Amino acid sequence: MEQEIKITINSVEQFNKFINHFEQKPEPEVQTNTYLKNEYLTENKIALRIRDSNNELILTTKQKSKHVNGYFVCEETNTPIERVSVEEFIKNNGNENYKNLEVYAIIKTKRHHRDLNQFHLECDDVVVEHPQQISFCEIECETTDPETCKEQLLQLFAQLEITDFEYSKTTKLGRAMNK
Repeated sequence: MEQEIKITINSVEQFNKFINHFEQKPEPEVQTNTYLKNEYLTENKIALRIRDSNNELILTTKQKSKHVNGYFVCEETNTPIERVSVEEFIKNNGNENYKNLEVYAIIKTKRHHRDLNQFHLECDDVVVEHPQQISFCEIECETTDPETCKEQLLQLFAQLEITDFEYSKTTKLGRAMNK
C-alpha cells in the first residue's frame, strides 16, 4: 500500500530555492504521463497510466486514492511494457479490460530527485497539457513514516524561508481534471 505526502509549493521561485538547496543535483527526469479510460476502468475506479520516462514505458494501474490523515494511500501496480506509441497500445494491447480506451489527460513532469536525510523526495515541476493547460510545483515522498518526513520538510521550509505552500488535497490527475 503506497503512502505518500504531497506538498504544493505555489511559488516557482520558492520551488527552485528548495531544489537548489541540496548538494546533489542530478539531471531531472522528464516524463510524460498519459491517462486512459474506458467504461470498465471508470466503473471500477481504476486509473490507467502510461508513463514514458528514460526511454522506457511503464503501465500503471492505481485503485482510487484515499486521503487518510492528510496523506494519500492507494494500491499501485507498475508493469514495463514494449515501447510503442500510446495510439498503438490503445489499438493492440490484448487485454479485455482495456478495450475502447480513450486519452483523458496528459501530464508532463520534470522530476528532480533529492534526498532529505532518510527520505527520498520527488520534486516535480508539472505541466498539464490536456484536458486543460495548467502548471504547478509539488514535492512528494512515499514513506512508511509520513509524520517524520513532514516534520523535516517543515523545518527545512522554515530554514529556507519557504512560506507559500500547502498540503496537496488531490493527485496530479485530480488537479488536471478540476476545471
